[in-house]
Amino acid sequence: MKPEIKAKVDEFLKARGARELTMDEMDKVSGGQQNESIGGVLHSHEEIDAYCKMIDDIEKSFGRDVAIEVSMGYLPIPQTEEYMRAKGAQGLGKLLHGLLEADTSTLEGRYSY
Repeated sequence: MKPEIKAKVDEFLKARGARELTMDEMDKVSGGQQNESIGGVLHSHEEIDAYCKMIDDIEKSFGRDVAIEVSMGYLPIPQTEEYMRAKGAQGLGKLLHGLLEADTSTLEGRYSY
């Protein structure tokens, strides 16, 4: 991977990856809502949007093939290439938002009796 691409991805992961909780976040830990994540990196629709913007920037600078390679390297989701070949980062966003929604909605009734 080219150093400038790796730098963009590392910057994104540093900003969105593991970090200390804020005081507001700490208040929500006990009894708080369980949030699903995609690849342990993306926990919200806002984070998905930021990730897709980074992938879009990579695509604009280095081409779609490189953007697909980078995305698959960090989030190895089987449908990524199909969605990105069709619509680039916009297609990736559709896939990721759909996965986050599906994870949340399938948890709701999973353990009901």
